[in-house]
Amino acid sequence: MATESLSAAAQEHRHKIEVVIRTPAGAEHRFDVHRHDRVDKTARTAVKYFVAAGQLADGDYGLALLRDGQATELTDSGRLDDYDIDRGEVLALFARGPQVDG
Repeated sequence: MATESLSAAAQEHRHKIEVVIRTPAGAEHRFDVHRHDRVDKTARTAVKYFVAAGQLADGDYGLALLRDGQATELTDSGRLDDYDIDRGEVLALFARGPQVDG
């Protein structure tokens, strides 16, 4: 029984990765995510963190994958593993619409 639990825990750990998410202004933070997480959930988690830290205005944001000097916009309904996102990858939040100063 202990072996089964360990195997499940090891499998869960294998699917959990650390990525860096940046704001449009360049603030960044490391987040632990699961490869099967949806892009929109990951973006909401990051926005919530950065807003609470005073590093981002609340608003509608998407995520882009920064790889080899190129930014690839991620589809909200996609999952991180759809884009082969791996440990240490850098994602960037981008504003989808006009931001209102409050």
